[in-house]
Amino acid sequence: MYGRPGIALDWTELSTGGAVMSSVRTMIDRMAADGNLAGACEVADQNVVDNPDRPEAFFLAADIHARMGRFAEAGSMIRHGRRLGGEFPRDMSNDFNNVWVVSPIDFEYSEILCRPSSYLGTWTGGDLGEVRRAVLRSLLDTHWEAWQRGEVAMPSRASVLDGGIAGPVPARRPRVLVAMPEYINCSPLFIRNDISLHFAASAARLGLEVRFFATDACAEDGKGMVRSREAAAECRRELGRLVAAFQPEIVVIDGNVIPEDKAISRDEWGALKQAHGFKILAVVPDSYDTPELFTADGKLTYWSDCADLINTYHCHGYEFMTFPNRDMLLATPSLPFDAGMFDGPPVEKDQSYFLVGTNSRYRLTLLNAARSSGLDGIGLIHDRRADQVPSYDAYVEAIKRSKTTINNGRVSENNYIITGRVTEAILARSVVLEDAGSPLDDYYVPFVHYMPFSTYHELIFLIQFFEAEPERRDRMTGAAHAFWSGHYSSGRFWSQVLARLG
Repeated sequence: MYGRPGIALDWTELSTGGAVMSSVRTMIDRMAADGNLAGACEVADQNVVDNPDRPEAFFLAADIHARMGRFAEAGSMIRHGRRLGGEFPRDMSNDFNNVWVVSPIDFEYSEILCRPSSYLGTWTGGDLGEVRRAVLRSLLDTHWEAWQRGEVAMPSRASVLDGGIAGPVPARRPRVLVAMPEYINCSPLFIRNDISLHFAASAARLGLEVRFFATDACAEDGKGMVRSREAAAECRRELGRLVAAFQPEIVVIDGNVIPEDKAISRDEWGALKQAHGFKILAVVPDSYDTPELFTADGKLTYWSDCADLINTYHCHGYEFMTFPNRDMLLATPSLPFDAGMFDGPPVEKDQSYFLVGTNSRYRLTLLNAARSSGLDGIGLIHDRRADQVPSYDAYVEAIKRSKTTINNGRVSENNYIITGRVTEAILARSVVLEDAGSPLDDYYVPFVHYMPFSTYHELIFLIQFFEAEPERRDRMTGAAHAFWSGHYSSGRFWSQVLARLG
């Protein structure tokens, strides 16, 4: 277990807005008693920002979130408070107490994966059988019917892109420069950077005037790929010439690393921005807590010095929750995928499962479990080298052929993210089989839009189930695709960005 040793809680020395305020909790409780839970939540969240090292602040915020039914947010707040050394506060609401019970700091992930399924039992070889098939049919049909009747709550972050539109964005064509690495590790020896690919392609498809500039020669080196200072200097000059000629209104930059040595720094981007008057959208996909210290690596803070808006895909991390200017953050379930890349004539679903990814997050063991199902699937574990991995077009075709897509976003104990593979599977109309630890239910409804699994046993059973259930498979993938289109499409993303950047 990591974190500080347990410390006694003191509710009398919390500060709000920098001023010592002994009545913060009294204020929050009074607002909640008056029915103003939203106002109480704002005060509690600000108190976390003002007191990022105090477990009491996190527990107060967790209590209000729990009373509002925001259990995922409450659980994240509790975990951060416990990692700061806070012990169980005995004078909280029953909602808080209930969330506390199911919010452990540490657990052995491999042990959980190996346990039998709590509702489907133990896989011992062969097919899942009629009893399990009937259980799964009933489970999915019951959830679907309740969703259709409006008895299932909308996901807590379903409105994150409200105000955006689904189709082509502007009457005029705002100029957008996507200045990011073209390749992973900034080298053609590695695979194409799908983040820069989709940012540029989705904006262009929606009618924005887009230019792409590959910053590989002046971005952070990866995997020991050494570039000369002359090449980095020429890259900067080319970027300056393009900015001067194109005069972008928005520049999208890679914020996934804090630059060192030859990479373009926030100060350099700030100087370019001041000289040419554009706005900066910094993209920070991997903003999550590091397992060693449970604190984030500072990317949001670093890039906030030059960015006007930061797009990130994880809103449960310590840095996100303590970030002083939430209006600068746009937390979405994924990057703006170019849905057109997944269009085209129908593809025969001739593969039972899909799992292609790097050798991390227990993916190899998940793939081995899938192979035990006795069904054909597409599986590849790689290290992102171009000579080991199919092209992105081939990747898309493979996922479109697959009935299910296996995904997990585990980073460390109780630390999960939503990966881009979720949206890729939804656009490819492949059932998402998602490790139950991820925060995907912030954006989608389990058993309606995707299927959670908790163990290897469940994973095998689910692959076998969806192999023989085309109607329920099509129902789930169709619902997920429609929900993405209605709530998180690239059109909604870009219109939200344009609205917030002015």
